[in-house]
Amino acid sequence: MRAGNDLVLVAELAGHSRLETTRRYSLPSDTDRQTAMDALTIDY
Repeated sequence: MRAGNDLVLVAELAGHSRLETTRRYSLPSDTDRQTAMDALTIDY
């Protein structure tokens, strides 16, 4: 996920039948959250 792969693809490769299972193992880290916040652009 951190490499930019799609959640559905990762779930399929991991053999998960439910996306919730994959999501549980791929929760964002604090660094992931900060990177996402830094990438946001707000137009005022």
